[in-house]
Amino acid sequence: MATQPAPKKANIFVIIVVAAIFMFFTALGAIVSFYTNYLWFQEVGFVSVFWRELGARWAIGAIFGVVFFILLYVNIWLARHFAPMYPPLQIVEGAATPFGKGGQAVSIEDLVQRVRASIDPYVKWLLLGIALLLAIGQASAASENWLDWLRFAYQVPFGKTDPLFNRDLAFYFFTLPVYEWIYQWLLSALILTTIVTAIVHVYGGAIRFATGVERFAPHVKGHLSVLLGFIALVKAWGYNLDMYRLLYSPRGTVTGASYTDVNAQLPALKLLVVISVITAALLIINIRSKGFRLPVTAVGLWIAASVLVGGVYPALVQQYRVEPNELQAEKPYIKLNIAATQDAYNVGDVKTSQFPASTNLTAADLVEDSATINNIRLWDPSTLKKTYSQLQEIRLYYTFNDVDVDRYRLDGELREVMISTRELDVNQLPSTAQTWVNSHVIYTHGFGAVVSPVNRVTGDGLPDFVIRDIPPESTTGLKIAQPRIYYGEQPDNYVIVGTGRASEFDYPLGSTNRYTQYRGKGGVRLSGFLRKAAFAVKYSSLQMFLSPYATPESKIMFRRNIRERVSEIAPFLAYDSDPYAVIVDGRIVFVQDAYTVSNRYPYSQMTADINYIRNSVKVAIDAYDGTVTFYLVDETDPVARAYAKVFPGLMKPADAVPDELRRHFRYPEELFLVQAEIFRAYHMENPEVFYNREDLWAIPTFGTTESGSQQQMEPYYVLMRP
Repeated sequence: MATQPAPKKANIFVIIVVAAIFMFFTALGAIVSFYTNYLWFQEVGFVSVFWRELGARWAIGAIFGVVFFILLYVNIWLARHFAPMYPPLQIVEGAATPFGKGGQAVSIEDLVQRVRASIDPYVKWLLLGIALLLAIGQASAASENWLDWLRFAYQVPFGKTDPLFNRDLAFYFFTLPVYEWIYQWLLSALILTTIVTAIVHVYGGAIRFATGVERFAPHVKGHLSVLLGFIALVKAWGYNLDMYRLLYSPRGTVTGASYTDVNAQLPALKLLVVISVITAALLIINIRSKGFRLPVTAVGLWIAASVLVGGVYPALVQQYRVEPNELQAEKPYIKLNIAATQDAYNVGDVKTSQFPASTNLTAADLVEDSATINNIRLWDPSTLKKTYSQLQEIRLYYTFNDVDVDRYRLDGELREVMISTRELDVNQLPSTAQTWVNSHVIYTHGFGAVVSPVNRVTGDGLPDFVIRDIPPESTTGLKIAQPRIYYGEQPDNYVIVGTGRASEFDYPLGSTNRYTQYRGKGGVRLSGFLRKAAFAVKYSSLQMFLSPYATPESKIMFRRNIRERVSEIAPFLAYDSDPYAVIVDGRIVFVQDAYTVSNRYPYSQMTADINYIRNSVKVAIDAYDGTVTFYLVDETDPVARAYAKVFPGLMKPADAVPDELRRHFRYPEELFLVQAEIFRAYHMENPEVFYNREDLWAIPTFGTTESGSQQQMEPYYVLMRP
């Protein structure tokens, strides 16, 4: 019988070992992620962005973690310092457990005393540990808001004000989000501190549950009243912030502060601010008064006002004052919404023209519009993609991800063309060939592109290629000097290049293959044991660690998908789902449209969770070496300018765009779809016409789907959100 406790000790030891192993691998994963991310940002040339984000996260987390720890621990210390020290209950062998003896429950008072008897020698360190753990949690949560704080610190004025409070719009984009977060943080921190402080008072005997004794020690009421008073003051500030949130209210017929919001909800919020301040004052005064009549009265008044003034009264105004005469009541606010929405979506300056149908086409018209007629598109992209695949994929492991429309000067004439890049998909290799060496060392890149005019076909009805085959052959002055595609829309795996031991597959050449060695700037060098081990852990790849191909001279390329690449550098931008390839100076370059988006424009109509959008940034990604360049092409956008101040050196000015690249910038399709959907209704500037939807436009159909049915230009769009 004496050996029975041994298994329990063994079980405890196993738990400790498992927990230690789990903590070790968690810490190792975090360290590896940090180190490899740093190396990657160093490779792409944006290490300053890496340090700015990391520094902001740590600074904000540390500040709010320390403030919360001080707030909580000072209150814990006060509760402990003034606690009446009752002698701990002596635990007698065979006595009732904290949950009773024989299933009989004990009183809360006995339970508290038994807990005290068990942990009192360690309670000081236990409370310190609890405060530290809660502070770390608060610090971690605060660090997630690093971008809001940087935008707040580097905000740029809009030069426009809202119509209700007359504040510059920068307040709503940059300042209000920070205020709202501080409010939520203060409220949760004070509530958590109050709860923990009350528990410590119970533990110390200042709050008791036994009959015939004083339930609350004199200092407890004062201590908790002060904390509750601060909660009431913070809540008053919250009501003040709610006033600004009325500018996004969905209560009326459109987004924005409606008649009820302005004439009922706003006065109600002002009254609730006053009541909250009065409640806080009564709670503070209660420190020197007996009983809890004052705080109970104050809290009761507060709750009643919140329900009646903050909820019932606005609902009655909406139902009996607005709804019977909604147009007249909401007319001024509809007008504000129209003006704000047009500006937020940048459709206020759209010029509309009538195009009456005419059938009297003449030969002179054809001559006059020859440039347009010679570029009328005959090929549909969805159909052409299949044709490209059948004619130009060459091998099963090549794929055409997308077909884009562009303009190039061919033989001295500006022509509209279709272009698609030939990328590599290792998943299409035969299953027996999908080894680690093939997937990560041999098959590393796609090759070339195909280009064909939009309106030309061969005698067989096929695309009339001006660039085709492997290696690329050109029938015009447009040529591809560097056709290799290491970075594109298709790659989702890492590759190791420049091994010096194995040549990379370049392209098929009849019955044989052509091989090459990478000589570009892309990739992180695997020099040294530490880097090699870090990437082996990152990708859980023992082969990488043991492979002779991972030499100190070799480099690892990862985040090769251009969407992932740009969003990792600048996650605060939204990205168009359709990047497109262009041929610039003989190289293949992908252009990614980037947007600044927000849901903070006062009175602007919400669509897909945003009410502000600008295509202020264009991103160029070189397909061979992965170089990423951000260009700030709209310097009138305050949001983009704020980001440029937050991350100096991230974006180059518009005049730094090479002329050859600039000629291929296009109007983003998804931005056009968003604006088209908005403009369906918001071309109507008369509030009465808008309210009745008398002139609601329809989106035309265009092209066909793969099944052959007509395709509509839908209002749906897929932005990669920040």
